[in-house]
Amino acid sequence: MNLVQGDLTLFERDLERKLPEPKIQLLKHAIVLANAICFHKGRRVAESLPIGPYDQHFGWRYFFRERLSYKWRFIFDSRKYLLAVDAWSFGYFHWMTDALPRIVYAQSQLDDFVLLLPESFCLPYHLQSLETLGIRHIKWLKRNTLTYMKNLYLSHHQGTQGNYNPDIIRKIGSVFRQSAEDPGLGERIYVSRKQALRRKIINEAEVIQTLTERGFREVCFEDYDLQQQIAIASQAMHLVSVHGGGLTNILFMQPGSNVLELRQEADNRNNCYFSLASELKVHYYYQNCPSAEPDTVIQNNDLTVDTERLRRNVDQMLGSGDRR
Repeated sequence: MNLVQGDLTLFERDLERKLPEPKIQLLKHAIVLANAICFHKGRRVAESLPIGPYDQHFGWRYFFRERLSYKWRFIFDSRKYLLAVDAWSFGYFHWMTDALPRIVYAQSQLDDFVLLLPESFCLPYHLQSLETLGIRHIKWLKRNTLTYMKNLYLSHHQGTQGNYNPDIIRKIGSVFRQSAEDPGLGERIYVSRKQALRRKIINEAEVIQTLTERGFREVCFEDYDLQQQIAIASQAMHLVSVHGGGLTNILFMQPGSNVLELRQEADNRNNCYFSLASELKVHYYYQNCPSAEPDTVIQNNDLTVDTERLRRNVDQMLGSGDRR
């Protein structure tokens, strides 16, 4: 890691974390909302909520409002129904690094199950990843519907937000890499967010020129399906990108490869890719970048990259060689 003196405070909150043990909880006679929030014995089940302070958003007032406006569906059969997602699991990062680990753990604990998913979880990356894991049985949680479940198995979160169970997250990377074929784009990849609505590089043309001079190929992951993205990431020895969903594909990189994240300067909270790279034994490099609006979080901000510093950081990363 190219740690700059004085930057340790940006990472220290995530240098060590105590993670909960993976767990499958059986809930008899549970109620599941269309967005996967679960109620049991008159109480909201905390493990069905996204990680973070969401009690105020999904309390009993929320439940009764849903109950008054939604219709009911009852499932009484004896099959094992698995709930392993929450209201945040739809997005690519949370799906790959939170939902899939909960599903993979359930596969090691339950002989067979039917996966419960909100109807909106039907994008190609949802379905292709489930197919790769061998998930064949899905029950859709219908919009505007409360579902009563006789037997509900809830797979708990496996870490705090942006932290991961190392054994399970490595297993996922290994399973997905098995089907990857060489895409022919080389080992040096720059992932652009030019097609995204936000979190872009303001001076990206200069960044691309700097990286192209060092043999990098520019890609937009939006142009590739999941299998192609896996192939690109698994063949990349050096990958550069701004903080964003594309860096989720660190998950598919080989141990010993290198990633450089372009971060918002002074950001000591969004270390999810630092932690992901660390657990996967991918060597992490970073560069702090000034933002268009310093008081705005990175999720809604654009960055400017100092290209001279970028040259130095990339050269340091390339100089590390192939440590796989």
